[in-house]
Amino acid sequence: RCGDQRRSHNARSFQGVESPSQERYVRYLEQVLRRPDRDIPRRRVRLTRFVMRGVPKMFWDIGKLWFAIITRPSTDRIVHFVSNPTVTFTHAVPEFGSRGRGKSVAPDGANAGDLGIEPFFGNMAISVRRKNDPPGSGVLMDGPSFIAKYCPDGARDAMGVDATMARFSGPESPKSPAPPTTSPTGTDASPSDVVVDVEFSTSAIAAFEGDVVIKVFHNVDDPSTLKCPLQIWFHTAFEGDGMTLPRERVDGPHKDHKGKKYGPQFGVDLGFETVSNESADVDDGR
Repeated sequence: RCGDQRRSHNARSFQGVESPSQERYVRYLEQVLRRPDRDIPRRRVRLTRFVMRGVPKMFWDIGKLWFAIITRPSTDRIVHFVSNPTVTFTHAVPEFGSRGRGKSVAPDGANAGDLGIEPFFGNMAISVRRKNDPPGSGVLMDGPSFIAKYCPDGARDAMGVDATMARFSGPESPKSPAPPTTSPTGTDASPSDVVVDVEFSTSAIAAFEGDVVIKVFHNVDDPSTLKCPLQIWFHTAFEGDGMTLPRERVDGPHKDHKGKKYGPQFGVDLGFETVSNESADVDDGR
């Protein structure tokens, strides 16, 4: 039924449910149809946890990793929160065939012609662990120390050296791999032997409800909302206390079936707390 509605009568190909978020909304529809009143419930929540596990190496210039939260993404497209206050984020969808923000992007989601953005570590906690260690067992590192140790290209950029396209080369062919070093746990480990987790602070994010999308970008200012490396669409009424999403359940990384960019350690954890309408300090346009 969904596929029939998404294609024209004379279409040559079948366009069905293609992304994890689309599949998620099909499940929402099933829940609504099972309700006696067939009404969509309302639930206002705060985002209490946002963790990206197994951050891929193409994002290890980690101060340039940022996200935007958009509420009512299919209609009003309200920009609810932007994690990096130094970037510009235009929420409008580029017109078909437009130039500039609609142009093709590099593999990590940045426009190939962009000079990038300044690092911002003010709202993230960076944790480093060995591959065999469980999530949550890593050792915290401050942003500049992590960049200097595990991302020498990023350290050079931070010192004002011109950025190059080698930044977008991905994990298989790093420009200047860091030499083996001693990890914070005291064991010998090279960048290929560690897993990087990032937890974003959520304390400044006001409560929201209904349809929401979280879009994650890297090293790009004023990106096209259609050119997003990874994103998660959801409805607050149907997700309980949180979402634990492996690679195949996140839009974007789900296409990396062989794990060449997003390894088996990659995943996203979201936590929610229900709040009453009276206590929610949110302006959602009503």
